[in-house]
Amino acid sequence: MALPKFFGLDIGNHSIKAIRLEGESDKPRLTGFAYGSTPNGILLSDNEENQQRLAFAIRDIIKSSNLSGVKQVVFAVPESHVVRRFMTLPYVDDESLETSVTYEMKKWLSSPLDDIRIGKVVVGEKMLNEAKAVDVLGIAVKISYLDRYMRVLEMAGLEPIAAETEGIATVRAIAPLAKDITSSYLVVDFGSGSTDV
Repeated sequence: MALPKFFGLDIGNHSIKAIRLEGESDKPRLTGFAYGSTPNGILLSDNEENQQRLAFAIRDIIKSSNLSGVKQVVFAVPESHVVRRFMTLPYVDDESLETSVTYEMKKWLSSPLDDIRIGKVVVGEKMLNEAKAVDVLGIAVKISYLDRYMRVLEMAGLEPIAAETEGIATVRAIAPLAKDITSSYLVVDFGSGSTDV
């Protein structure tokens, strides 16, 4: 299946990175890359002037690369702003599963649910005590945090189409390389403020 026309964007405390892959999803090829510095101390600012400075930096980096002309973007959400929980739940239909995941995730959240976006990744199904169960990775992030990213990207003239946690994006990127399912793999992401394993 051919990859859609978008690029991936990672905005860190010190740098902004973007890549574009084209071709088939099982054999992608790198066709675009952009890299530049994040303006100092403004990444998490709610100040509109700082958000504009960040948007201008993103726009300039993209404009000076071979990504210019591609407007749709998928952006990375840093793991430090995400709550993740792996859970095993009784098997139910999709709609009921959404409710179950929200109920389970609520235990781990410090913010009210109306400021939280909760997503899920179904990992697999299994039998547990002679009953069907489902393994799920629950993911929660503050809506106000996502909105800030969306505003900055729209100021930069981009169209955000999705957000993904850095960890899940990394695992999906290397999954085709890790074809031997009998082996274990460890992924370590060294960032400026934290290391994720």
